[in-house]
Amino acid sequence: MATGIAIAGLVVAVVGAGVGIQQQAAASKDAREAAGEARDADARVRARERRQTIREGRIARGALANQAAQVGATGSSGELGGLSGIKTQVASNIGFSRQREASSNRITTLGIRSNKKLSRASTAQGIGNVGGSVFSAAGGFA
Repeated sequence: MATGIAIAGLVVAVVGAGVGIQQQAAASKDAREAAGEARDADARVRARERRQTIREGRIARGALANQAAQVGATGSSGELGGLSGIKTQVASNIGFSRQREASSNRITTLGIRSNKKLSRASTAQGIGNVGGSVFSAAGGFA
């Protein structure tokens, strides 16, 4: 009778570990999909910010050109310097946006890598538990 109970316990342990491994793999896949969605959403926000930065730069350049024309300073060093400053600011803002994008992508990648490692560790632990159950069911070192 004790052997039957030990075998039943072993079967439950093996089935439980198998289900656990399967669920860990599914959870890991879901985490990767969620990270991809977050990355895509962040990319859309950054693209919108870049377009807004470019739009604001164009408006500022137009306003500067209009002011220069009104005072008869079109093509002057003041106008050219102002335009240069606007272009520099736009380029700086876009560069910063790209740096944020690279950091966000790196954070997402590290999160995915971490989830994979946690999943593998949990799988190994489940396999170890099954091995321990088999060892105990076989009588151990008795």
